[in-house]
Amino acid sequence: MREVTGEKADVNLAAETPANSKLLERDGLLAELEHLVDVAGDGAGALAMISGEAGSGKTSLMNELARRIEPRGRVLIGGCDPLTTPRPLSPLMDIAADPDAHFAGHDLVESDPFSLFADVLDDLKGTIRPTLLVIEDMHWADEATLDFLRYIGRRGSPTPRRWWLAPTARTSWGRTIRFARFWAIWPRGRARSVSLSTR
Repeated sequence: MREVTGEKADVNLAAETPANSKLLERDGLLAELEHLVDVAGDGAGALAMISGEAGSGKTSLMNELARRIEPRGRVLIGGCDPLTTPRPLSPLMDIAADPDAHFAGHDLVESDPFSLFADVLDDLKGTIRPTLLVIEDMHWADEATLDFLRYIGRRGSPTPRRWWLAPTARTSWGRTIRFARFWAIWPRGRARSVSLSTR
């Protein structure tokens, strides 16, 4: 499992530990998110949108959640890049490099995107262990990545969802049309929003 790296403007991970005061203040939230990932193992997983401005601790929160989940589950992490022309499906390219991703042999460049989406969804639904899927910096996502997330949001039911999606983004992205289109696709009761303060 690779670490969540987050935005360059985020806090310095080398200086943070699980004993960090901000993480201690969020121990209840971490326990709740950890429980939700565990519940995903029973087929009830969905989405938790983690938002906050740079420096609010999104990266640290997700790194600690991943550390807690890894002994009993699978953690897959991909990120979006701050590029003028974003790399299509950048998070899936990151995840494909992880040996725990069963679609790693897929040709991500030449493949039909919907065939790829189906293969990734099959991977997520077919695992025995619960899977935490982290997508970093969604405010920089390309349209193909948003299409993928809408695809799995619509097709995750009624089959068991043994995965929990945790995208991170700046708070301001939650006020955009792109976010509204992404959020609207997820069934109510299976999606929650977590806003982190910089305080």
